[in-house]
Amino acid sequence: MSGSEKRKNLRAPLKTTMHMMMVDTNQTNIIQGQDMLKLRTGQIKNLSATGACILTSDLKGQWLEYLKNNFLQIVLRFNLPGDTQPISAAGQVSWVEKNADTQAQGLYMLGLKFVKIEPTDLEKINRFIEAPPE
Repeated sequence: MSGSEKRKNLRAPLKTTMHMMMVDTNQTNIIQGQDMLKLRTGQIKNLSATGACILTSDLKGQWLEYLKNNFLQIVLRFNLPGDTQPISAAGQVSWVEKNADTQAQGLYMLGLKFVKIEPTDLEKINRFIEAPPE
């Protein structure tokens, strides 16, 4: 089954900087101290009403394993083009791939499924997907 056959929601390309933080979903205390609260950056590659594809270099070793095994969630904060009010959403990682683009070595692509998002933010995302800026 191809990726397009699996997707049920429209996606819109988006190149915007996002900030993210890890959240211990199972309260297992697998990550201690300030490292978990560290604000990380990346880029949103595409966006749908149910999730996003994000690109980041700030995930290595144990972080990837914890995310793949759903021990952690990612909390994102980003702006849509032309909107000054940031969108916040929590998501569970569906898949992780090392980026094959040679100009973006060391980057990882993550498929993120939203598990918590405010209705007003979801409405903004839906409007953006239906009529993305030129």
